[in-house]
Amino acid sequence: ADPPGAAASADAIDEFEVLDLLASLVDKSLAMTESGPVGATRYRLLETIRQYARDRLLESNEAAQLRDRHVARFLEVAKAAAPQLKGAEMIPALRRLEADLDNLRAALEWDLDRRPEDGLLMAATLELFWVFAGRIMNEGRSWLERFLRRDTQALPDELDEAGRRRAALRARGLAALCQLMSSLGDFEGSIQPGEEAVALARRVGDDEALATALCTLGDTAVFLGDHDRAEQWGLEALSLSGDGRDPFIFANALLALLHNCIKVGQDAKKARRYLDMLLQLNRSYSNPFVQAHTQLLTGMFEWRFGDPEVAVRYVRESHRLHTEMKSDLFARMTHSELAHLLRHLDDREGARALYQETIREWQTVGSVPAVAHQLESFAYLDVAEGRPARAARLLGAATALREFAGGAMLLHEREEYDGVVEALRVALGVEPFNANFTAGRALDMNAAVAYALE
Repeated sequence: ADPPGAAASADAIDEFEVLDLLASLVDKSLAMTESGPVGATRYRLLETIRQYARDRLLESNEAAQLRDRHVARFLEVAKAAAPQLKGAEMIPALRRLEADLDNLRAALEWDLDRRPEDGLLMAATLELFWVFAGRIMNEGRSWLERFLRRDTQALPDELDEAGRRRAALRARGLAALCQLMSSLGDFEGSIQPGEEAVALARRVGDDEALATALCTLGDTAVFLGDHDRAEQWGLEALSLSGDGRDPFIFANALLALLHNCIKVGQDAKKARRYLDMLLQLNRSYSNPFVQAHTQLLTGMFEWRFGDPEVAVRYVRESHRLHTEMKSDLFARMTHSELAHLLRHLDDREGARALYQETIREWQTVGSVPAVAHQLESFAYLDVAEGRPARAARLLGAATALREFAGGAMLLHEREEYDGVVEALRVALGVEPFNANFTAGRALDMNAAVAYALE
């Protein structure tokens, strides 16, 4: 529960009476106090008392009214947190939202059938919460998809004021869905909601939703190897968010453009220019996520254009920062990037030690495509260490997992995979390769992980 005065209470109770009433409940051991995030005191009813109070509320005529007030309260909480998540207060805001996750879920559930427009607004407003919290990213995607499916009425050719509001809200919801799908690795699937968000945002002149969608599309296109569109979308997002309009989107557009330059690998000067702009922005704009990702992209820049040994330090720092802010998904991603970097530096012992950690991390959260990529990485180490039969078996297991999960390889992953498979066919011979590959395909995920860790 929220601190006194924040939660909805009956009309007959003055806001300033709430603290006395709560203190009385605590004195009678009917409620408990606990320390909340950033020093706040929170109050919680004992479970048996909470269930009794809930049953009495449902028997009264006030349940719907109070739940409406509860929804309104937590919509305001979400709106207040949104700009904080983009700035220096990101981590305290994130912790506060995490403490209220059950309240947010209850509000969204109530809105699903009663007020889907408010529910979509809340789910979209919480976009960065879903992303930064990591472990609930799939939940955020599910809420957005459920609310967007409620919006079945086609928009008319001519929009009145209500129609413009509805179109703008849908654009925000689709932009948030695009972000979550891309962050979860569904790059191809994220393009459709992103492009629909762009079209709607252009139609109603919503530059914030437009810049958000373009920024996500730009970075997604990098992963898909569509470098021309990545630059086009990134540059437009940059132009829409510059001059202080939205430093968070501006920073992420720079990150996407820098990422694109690094993957293309042909214009170190352009990449350096984007990196210098990012570093300059970080001196005046403080957001922990942007700072951590700047460290990652600085490492990738050094890996591609500079000193790979220096790159290791930057990627380690990015992983440390993401771990410190409890951004679980990005901590796992940077941990994996560090392992890949060590492998490419031929530090096979260091890479294997990290892969032994990262494959367990991805296995724990059930990310089948990520586990498959870790299995492929173990196979590449085995090739380098003269164990071709084992490598073929691991690649068979990885391929079967990707087929099961629908996790397509990225362009650069496919190039490495195809080259190693061809080399293994030559080293082993076609029939022994096929036999080991087929044996690997028969392993389920847990058995494949156990085999990789032997």
